[in-house]
Amino acid sequence: MPDVKINVLHTLENFREAYDDESSVVVLEALANALDAKATEVDVRLADRHISFRDNGPGMNGKQFKKYHDISASAKRKGAGIGFAGVGAKVYLAVWKQTAIHTETHGPDGPLASDLRVTHGKVRWEPCPTSTSIGTHGTLYDVKLREKDYERLLAGIRDIILDQFNPAMLAGLCVTVNGSTLEPWRPPHETRIDGTVRVKKRDFPVALTICKDEVPSKYRYVQYQVWGKTITTKRLDWVADIREQYRNRVHCLVNAEPCSKYLKLDKGSFKGGPGMVADMYGAVDRWLHKTLRDKGYVEARGGDVQRSAKISKFFKNLFKDPRYRWLNPGAAAGSGPGAGSDGGVAERGKATRQRETVKAPDGKKRTGSGSRGGSGLNIITAYKEGDPRDGWIDPESNDFVCNTAHPLYRKYTRNADARNLRVKQVMFSALITHGAKNRPVDAAEAFETHRDLMTQARNLEVPV
Repeated sequence: MPDVKINVLHTLENFREAYDDESSVVVLEALANALDAKATEVDVRLADRHISFRDNGPGMNGKQFKKYHDISASAKRKGAGIGFAGVGAKVYLAVWKQTAIHTETHGPDGPLASDLRVTHGKVRWEPCPTSTSIGTHGTLYDVKLREKDYERLLAGIRDIILDQFNPAMLAGLCVTVNGSTLEPWRPPHETRIDGTVRVKKRDFPVALTICKDEVPSKYRYVQYQVWGKTITTKRLDWVADIREQYRNRVHCLVNAEPCSKYLKLDKGSFKGGPGMVADMYGAVDRWLHKTLRDKGYVEARGGDVQRSAKISKFFKNLFKDPRYRWLNPGAAAGSGPGAGSDGGVAERGKATRQRETVKAPDGKKRTGSGSRGGSGLNIITAYKEGDPRDGWIDPESNDFVCNTAHPLYRKYTRNADARNLRVKQVMFSALITHGAKNRPVDAAEAFETHRDLMTQARNLEVPV
């Protein structure tokens, strides 16, 4: 049977759609490939509408160099690198068809070089002479840019590199831009806590810093990195729980390498839905909340746990129903009704091997270790005046917290039926919002789910 043919240029045009910013494609892929090659230095040059990258990696051998020119042919396997395997910055050929990509490498087979361009609607390459600038090892990569991309990179390349590769630079990668060394952002710490969060028998190293000064918004709260590249930065749903003087001084860096195979095509985010990534987010969230609370940076939850046999039975039956299992906050932690292997959820994320030197809010230095525990779904009343939330799921215990200081709660305090209805509305909204972190939920499904839950709970009395 004949092989199925593929239009290479059209394929590159499709790959291009994975990127939000066409001008940064070259930068992101060149540095990602340098990291994959274990380079420790990358020299970036911008001049005469060209951008070049020279790294000190081991270079490619003859076989690797030949395969380098084949689209989607690569020695990399999925989840083993952050470069766009077999495609990389060649995507720029689809961005601007007048470009030319010059590559030189010095590996075990000596110096090799090629030019890659679009000719008569087809991607072609040819060998060419090498220069002396590559040295005895490494790879040089030069791309001709269209004018608007050149101007944008000339003005913003430093921010692009820092936004995406700050973790790699903190770990020792040296990047120079037009001869000037780029300095990474280093969190000036007042408190540093290193720990490990375990999910499905995989370890996720975590570095939590309470900074002396306010953290820039792009680094604030939780950054997830893979092999030195920032993948995503998450805001905390419970920021209001952090004491006001520390609220904007939290930086947490998570090594998410165990989730590398779940990276999207552009390596700029993880695939959504339930599974390892959602379990990682939940476990890190619980570890961070408990750690900050234990050290006094998060205000004590306070309030009272309201237990009811009828409430427990209602939710136990609800979470057994496959239609509503995704609503169970205990399932993401591997506990509570509906959790376990038959529910398709992970084991509880645990904080382990935590070591720290802490200057707590009271000024005293402390050392110690901790791990989390506790599970279930109860209703907790908490008087949180000034907190805009009327209800939420507690990140540690998976309990529903009802804010009895909220104006909408206080409005219905004197009427028991109205109060009961309002608390159930808030409780189900909180469950849907929390569950939506682990699976896509559109507005119609959220509305219908809320309506169905209110119908099922129409005769349920909440002890609030």
